[in-house]
Amino acid sequence: MLVLGKEKYHIQGGAVRGTCTRQAQFRVSIDGVMTTATCNAQGADPSERCEGCCRARALAAGLSAMDSAGFPSNNGRECICCFFNTCR
Repeated sequence: MLVLGKEKYHIQGGAVRGTCTRQAQFRVSIDGVMTTATCNAQGADPSERCEGCCRARALAAGLSAMDSAGFPSNNGRECICCFFNTCR
């Protein structure tokens, strides 16, 4: 069962373990300046930004981009990122 809210939620079903969040962010160097990128940037359209941002967050954490999923929330205003860590 997956329940989405403002906090992190864990997915458990058999051997599959993962984490979903509405607050995905990561540090990145843009034009030589370190900044924090967030998947819920104000003014961004989650249907356009979410999947790529969640993949970038997975890569920043040392995971494969294939270990992530990103999709807009039910209200369409927030990005939800889910990550599957095969090393757990």
